[in-house]
Amino acid sequence: MKNLRVLIVDDESRIAQLISKLIHWKENGLVPAGIYLDGQQAYEQISSGNADIVITDIRMPVMDGLELIRRSHELHQNSVHFIVISGYREFEYAHTALKYGVEDYLLKPVNENELNATLKRLSTAYSTEQERIKKAENDEQVKKELLSQRAAAFLVQKGTLSSLADFNREYSLCLEDTFYLALSLRLDRHTAVETDATQDRFIIQNIIRIMTEKFSAVVKNQLHTSTDAGTIYFILNYKTGSCAESVLPDIFNELKEYVYAFSQYELTLAFGGEEQFADVTRSICKAEEGIHERIVFGTGKIISPHDLEIKHDALLEEDILDTIRLKTANAVQSLSSPQLSRLIETVFSGIKEKKLYNADAYYETACMFVRFVYDQMSVSSREEQQLNDEIHSCYSVADLSLLLRTRLCAKLDELRVQKQSQAERPIRFAREYVETHYAEKITLENVAGILKLNSSYFSTLFKKETGSNFLEYITEVRIEKAKNLLISTNDTMAGIAEKVGYTDARYFSQCFEKVAGLKPSVYRRLYS
Repeated sequence: MKNLRVLIVDDESRIAQLISKLIHWKENGLVPAGIYLDGQQAYEQISSGNADIVITDIRMPVMDGLELIRRSHELHQNSVHFIVISGYREFEYAHTALKYGVEDYLLKPVNENELNATLKRLSTAYSTEQERIKKAENDEQVKKELLSQRAAAFLVQKGTLSSLADFNREYSLCLEDTFYLALSLRLDRHTAVETDATQDRFIIQNIIRIMTEKFSAVVKNQLHTSTDAGTIYFILNYKTGSCAESVLPDIFNELKEYVYAFSQYELTLAFGGEEQFADVTRSICKAEEGIHERIVFGTGKIISPHDLEIKHDALLEEDILDTIRLKTANAVQSLSSPQLSRLIETVFSGIKEKKLYNADAYYETACMFVRFVYDQMSVSSREEQQLNDEIHSCYSVADLSLLLRTRLCAKLDELRVQKQSQAERPIRFAREYVETHYAEKITLENVAGILKLNSSYFSTLFKKETGSNFLEYITEVRIEKAKNLLISTNDTMAGIAEKVGYTDARYFSQCFEKVAGLKPSVYRRLYS
């Protein structure tokens, strides 16, 4: 905020100098604007707009103080504030001066406190008024900016356009019936870098600021908006022959220099064709298409409508899709994440070799992998949609392939662990059951019934998970228990056989020798 300029007028130089010394310049936020010895000289300075406060005597040669006040008031109305200082007490002087809105009437000799109190009051009132004006201007600017952003968002969302006059009236704009060009910028964060939404917003705001400043010199009007995904839209309105498109390379290079200083981002710019207002959404669509195709053309570039002319319509052939679908199903059914990872890498390498200039060849194939894998799992539609959103945020084939291989293979590994856990649960129960009931009669059918499993399936599952069939496992547990009893007790063979689940001591001896390689009696003599 500026300091108020104070001009002193008195035909007695000594008094004028004294007044200047009495003023608390810095404390009151004031600066001197000069000392003048007559009203005419002072009026010339005031006419030039070089004074905010005038301290003037009444009786002066050439032009007295009252005339100076009157003429200045006619010229500047109330923008210049007057303080009258006089050695005369005549009422008519004060009355005439106050008629012109004089701030105060001080008598000579001037009292320092009275003078500075008046100046402080003027300075404070000025500061308050300036803050009020600034706030009003800021509020108006914020309102104007919000309306501009809403207007741009409406166009980007392909809202139904009314006439240009209605559109201007709706959003308090002054767009002209000339030409329009849509730009789209995409700020992509490197995959390995942790997301920082605050920094993203800061960079986007600065990108918008830089572009707004640069385009203000070459276009009549401009609208802008941005999305949470990191896409910025600019809609430029200009007369024919504008150099808006020609300045894009220089502006984009400056933006890249700024963004790449953070070493975490990629930046891409695309623009549509020059259109009339009625067809501005066509230019927006073309700019969006350019950003979409950055996975093919690369980031750090300007993609023009001309670049998109080489885009292919064809994606992957139906027979190739059927093959991918079948191989994906096989990988999922076998729970083989390495197999799925190799398949994804092979498919994307194949697309690249075909040189299909169409981003959808990559994005749709990626979404197809997600659908093929998730269809065979219990996955929520929300989780699938989140991954599809991440897919469309990938700006390079390498990142896209890595995202799929990481996320889908992790899901496959999760399913494998889950199924493994499900298979181990009945085996764990069966083992615990044998450990607890080995002295009783145990049959495969009995344990399978408790687990509510088919006995044949249970037998196969037990063999797969343990490497032994169920009856062999029961025998091994019983013989281990018998070994402990042979060493630690003096029980008879018949007693030990009964304690470990055998009713026939002879059969127990045969089973023991088959498993341990020794008769029970020999084992006792060797190890007890």
